[in-house]
Amino acid sequence: MIDRTAVAPREGAFVPLTAVLTAEYNPVRAHTRRTARRSRQPQSTPPAHASSQQGASPLRRVRRRRAGVAAVELAILLPLLTFLFVIVLDWSRILYYSVVVNNCARNGAMYASDPYSGALSPYGNVTQAAQADAPNLSPSPAVTTASGTDADGYSYVDCTVTYNFQTVTNFPGVPKTTAIVRTVRVYPAAQVPK
Repeated sequence: MIDRTAVAPREGAFVPLTAVLTAEYNPVRAHTRRTARRSRQPQSTPPAHASSQQGASPLRRVRRRRAGVAAVELAILLPLLTFLFVIVLDWSRILYYSVVVNNCARNGAMYASDPYSGALSPYGNVTQAAQADAPNLSPSPAVTTASGTDADGYSYVDCTVTYNFQTVTNFPGVPKTTAIVRTVRVYPAAQVPK
């Protein structure tokens, strides 16, 4: 049986975890006993010449000092947080433009590999087909194509799209311009089965 009339430990005393888990320590009872002990102690009055901060409660003094500390911490960390925000912004932009350039290279390679694309496609050449997926890129990316035969004797078409990405900021250590280059190789389907 647990003794619930046990005397609560004094304020700031160590309370074993087993006592808390087995309900031997009642924090409400301990708080009321500490409050009762304090009320029996004589209250000391500050001298008449004491400042208003000496008469304030300790919690109020800590809050006043803490508000100033928070402002100093913000002033110290704000440049670092701004730098991190701008870096994340630039990295997300470069990721988006990389996806767009990759899609452009894929479109150009598919156009160049299809023998019927000239007659049925709304685009006049490989460059127009590749740049159709990047209407929001300014300036438009550069498109080059190459064709050839690989070591196994299969013909292929390469479409390379290059875009020069400009960063938003000019922080030291961050390059102002980054070239995004994507190449897609497509093997055209044989018109006559082997």
